[in-house]
Amino acid sequence: MYRSIYGNEFFFIFNSIIGVLFWCQLIKKFKNLKALAFLGKNTIPVLAMQVRSLTFIKLILFIFIGSSLFDFSELEKIILVVFQLLLMYPIILLINKHLPILNGKN
Repeated sequence: MYRSIYGNEFFFIFNSIIGVLFWCQLIKKFKNLKALAFLGKNTIPVLAMQVRSLTFIKLILFIFIGSSLFDFSELEKIILVVFQLLLMYPIILLINKHLPILNGKN
């Protein structure tokens, strides 16, 4: 489906249904993923801070590497996501402890 080129619509819908069923069955095998449960409970702060954390990471890369053009590969993007979440973790804990209303809690 790259660039909205579907090809055969039947195969596209069939593959999408098979893909959803596969992921549903795979997630049923792993019921207690505490990291995913933590992120699921804290999606509002994660969404609010993701652009800021990526900007901070790019600033650090700019200072140490010196390049202002960032063209990341897929593996580098996954590593960036992990670093973003690691940067946000202490901030999420502070939000939950001192300002829970920012996370939709009383």
